[in-house]
Amino acid sequence: MRLPALAVAGVLALGCLTACGDDNESSRLDPEDVKPALLTVENLSDAFEIDPDESGSGDDGPDWGCLFDFGPLQKDSDDEDEDDDNDENQVQFRASEEPGMPGVIQLVDAAPSLAKAEKAMDDMAKEFDGCEKVDTTDDDGTTWQFDIAFDRSAWARGADEQINLTATGSTISDELELPVSISLSVVRIENAVSILMFIDLADDLAGAPRALTNAASARLQAVVDGEDIADPEPVLEDYPIGAAFAELLGEDETA
Repeated sequence: MRLPALAVAGVLALGCLTACGDDNESSRLDPEDVKPALLTVENLSDAFEIDPDESGSGDDGPDWGCLFDFGPLQKDSDDEDEDDDNDENQVQFRASEEPGMPGVIQLVDAAPSLAKAEKAMDDMAKEFDGCEKVDTTDDDGTTWQFDIAFDRSAWARGADEQINLTATGSTISDELELPVSISLSVVRIENAVSILMFIDLADDLAGAPRALTNAASARLQAVVDGEDIADPEPVLEDYPIGAAFAELLGEDETA
């Protein structure tokens, strides 16, 4: 099940910074400047790899109702070069062993001005606010059910603003029910923004999303301050990769 690839469309729907707002103020940071803020495999652990599956490109993804339904916020552009630049400012990871989960997706961007970055955050928050549940069925019969929590507490390192969302539920396909949990954090530091999604076939993501968000924010803070990025330290070494999936299948990890 390629949930991380399918979720790319949802994350990219948030990348509207160059289209949001209208002012004459300019900023010293542009999208090219913030690319070094992208996480590396070394920030996760040696159990992860860059996801080679590009099937998420151009894929509308699953029907998650109000979750990531950001059509009005997406860039309205047919500029092929702009799309290429956007691709370079994202990274996607997956667990290297089966079932290829969890998945991590990050996108970094810089708005042309602080005012546009602030407006983009407000617009995203408005789209999230009021989305409390998802109960949808795809054309192929796959059912998605989520309970959603949303807040704007800025707890990440150096965050000027932050959007946090968690979706916990399940998916049912071919009479097989699997737990699914999604965590999304959007962190703004000056006019630069990092969007980080963590998704797994599990009921509980423990502290993994928070640790990754702090790692991503630390990298973004260094870029904004013009400082060297610290050597990456793995923050997911203790994450129980595949544990919930193995338990669901009745496998004994100690065997």
